[in-house]
Amino acid sequence: MKSFQQFILFFTSIIFMCTTACKKYPDGPLLSFETKMNRIAGIETKQWNVDYYSINGYDSTAYLQAQPYYGQYSFYSKKSKYPNTFGCLSNNNIYCTHGGWEFNNSKNDMHILQNYICSIPISQFNTNPYIASDVTWEIRRLTDSDLWLKTTYNGKEYFMKLKH
Repeated sequence: MKSFQQFILFFTSIIFMCTTACKKYPDGPLLSFETKMNRIAGIETKQWNVDYYSINGYDSTAYLQAQPYYGQYSFYSKKSKYPNTFGCLSNNNIYCTHGGWEFNNSKNDMHILQNYICSIPISQFNTNPYIASDVTWEIRRLTDSDLWLKTTYNGKEYFMKLKH
């Protein structure tokens, strides 16, 4: 009986160590059987909406959603006809952006390069990472339906929760 208890304890500790080692991002998930690319872009493309947005810890979601450039992100996978690209069309269909994205830092970060087709003055592009032309976001959580990103940009900390 004692050897059986030791076996169970050993087996439980091995499973705990494996699942702890599988956790890639600080806010989870603990374990996923889907690739990181598929969680962000799906098989070909996946649309994401901002569910929460903060600047230096202050909820700024309503502020972001009131901006004329605010819209839904569409991320494309390597298998789509637009490999590793993304697009964002504003809710008012006036402003849009497209560009490329890639994983960096052993897939802990997401680097986004944006090009614009809109009438926002170029000086506004450097004030906010949501519309910045070149920004790297730390991935905090990545599931099939949640993408949490964090970055420090122009001396401020930005945190964004996207929902699929």
